[in-house]
Amino acid sequence: MNGAGASRNTSRTMCPLSLVNLYLHGFADPKVEEYDTLTSDDKWGETADVILANPPFMSPKGGIKPHNRFQVASKRSEVLFVDYMAEHLTPNGRAAIVVPEGIIFQGQSAYCELRRMLVEGRYLAAVISLPAGVFNPYSGVKTSILILDRAAAKASASIAFFKVENDGFGLGSQRRAVKGSQLSQVKAELAAWLAAARRGEGEGEGEVLESSIGHAVAKAKIAEGGDFNLTGERYRGDVQQSAHWPMVAIGDLCEIARGASPRPIQDFMTTASDGVNWIKIGDAQMGRKFISKTKEKVSPEGAKKSRYVKPGDFLLSNSMSFGRPYIMATDGCIHDGWLLLRPRANDIDQDYLYHILGSQPVYDQFVRQATGGVVNNLNSSIVAAVQVPFPPLNVQREIVAQIEGYQKVIDGARAVLESYHPRVPVDAAWPMVEIGSCCRLINGRAFKPSDWESEDGGGLPIIRIQNLNSPSANLNYYSGDVKSQFIVEPGELLFSWSGSRGTSFGAHIWNGSKAILNQHIFRVLLDESQTVKSFMLHILNAAVEEVEDNLHGGVGLVHITKGNLEKIKIPLPPLKTQQSIAAEIEAEQTLVAANRELITRFETKVKQAIASVWGGAREAAPKEAVA
Repeated sequence: MNGAGASRNTSRTMCPLSLVNLYLHGFADPKVEEYDTLTSDDKWGETADVILANPPFMSPKGGIKPHNRFQVASKRSEVLFVDYMAEHLTPNGRAAIVVPEGIIFQGQSAYCELRRMLVEGRYLAAVISLPAGVFNPYSGVKTSILILDRAAAKASASIAFFKVENDGFGLGSQRRAVKGSQLSQVKAELAAWLAAARRGEGEGEGEVLESSIGHAVAKAKIAEGGDFNLTGERYRGDVQQSAHWPMVAIGDLCEIARGASPRPIQDFMTTASDGVNWIKIGDAQMGRKFISKTKEKVSPEGAKKSRYVKPGDFLLSNSMSFGRPYIMATDGCIHDGWLLLRPRANDIDQDYLYHILGSQPVYDQFVRQATGGVVNNLNSSIVAAVQVPFPPLNVQREIVAQIEGYQKVIDGARAVLESYHPRVPVDAAWPMVEIGSCCRLINGRAFKPSDWESEDGGGLPIIRIQNLNSPSANLNYYSGDVKSQFIVEPGELLFSWSGSRGTSFGAHIWNGSKAILNQHIFRVLLDESQTVKSFMLHILNAAVEEVEDNLHGGVGLVHITKGNLEKIKIPLPPLKTQQSIAAEIEAEQTLVAANRELITRFETKVKQAIASVWGGAREAAPKEAVA
């Protein structure tokens, strides 16, 4: 096969297609053979100077039944194909092989043995991680490219890792072209790296790859864990260190174990009095430190097949709510979506451990080490290896006391925000009038989604329910002609007659720019001789709360008809009284809003207190991390 374009395929249909493809790419005399490289060893002695391959990702049911000449014992086609290509390169041969992520990091013995062969056998020179979705719409599998270069791999003590985040196309199903492709950068930097390695210009284990999207890792470092993991981010050496206290691995502070699930789980669920708490992700409330109760129980027989936890134990979610710590306030059993951390000694404060596990530097280490394409996954060995600062017990308690002092202020401010609702004091002497007698309700325009534009092309924004509920929500636009009755000016009173209780449903002041009103929202045109807009905002919401009989829907989404809303009676005091009540409510809301600023300031203080343990100030923690 040396010196000629050639291909092998087990499909008779693919053989002529492969021939055409090779002709189109400049091969004057291509050779295509129908041959199964995995089950037949008739051509085992043939080698190639260059191999380019995108082997099948999926093995047939029951696996492959290969011949016995492979170095790696496996029935998985992707493992065997990579083994075959590596073993069939000439002494200076090269290969580029597209592989699924399992080849890169999975812990089954065949995958580990293949990676060991590639590294220790001096085949592998570089790994290029591709964005998820590059094979859409045909496959959503996350992939990488293994670069085999026997000459470079023999001469270099390191392997180059590149991470491509932009391949020149969007990652949606349409794969539209986008700017900023990093492929040309990878091509140039990889070529330079390989050329230098072949010339022996490296510096042994200290070889450095100068790149914004790549780095080099010593083979000895890759071999340390025994699994020869080829996830490049795992080996980045930018873990933040504490300037004051010794760094200790979490595995030295805590026993770490994964949960377990009896199978099939439905056979072990019970409502009997002797049932054992079955702890699920849904039992952990966002923003809460403790897990104190569960919705479900597992039978004693099921508990024997699971992992028991007790009060004081720590739990980490190993996938969803990624890396977020919780403390057990009850006992029970955990499934395999949890990791158990049980402090080994009494020289670590429970609350200190909670805050340090939820800190940004720990989260950063989890992200670098975690496996998975779309959803990150932790395992016991990853968590055990993460380094944290470990001051003396008295210092831990001082830090906790400082943080909890700040936390009390935050909790108090949140309680104000959660409990405050504007109330209109009603005098029995005020006249009661129907809403329809002092307001005119105009429903918004009925749009089709095809009418919308996602970007402003010179039209007006469309006010949808989510834009009332969240001012930061994306706007859609419309450039066509619209009747004046659907145009909303800044400061107008609106009423969302379909939405969620306590959020979008009800009256709102539109604080955006001139816009078009979508259906499911009323413009509320007021009789200014009878009403004050700011008063009507609050009285409309108060009135709807009291007339549940007029609402349709469930606990979440509700709606009210125009006719029913117009018939609701509201108290309508004189204009001066309305103005006075509205001014008082606005003054209250100003004070309440100050609590949001208070929360922001004291959350920053909490983060600074945690950052001081690490020896420096840091940015805000991610959503899933603990403040």
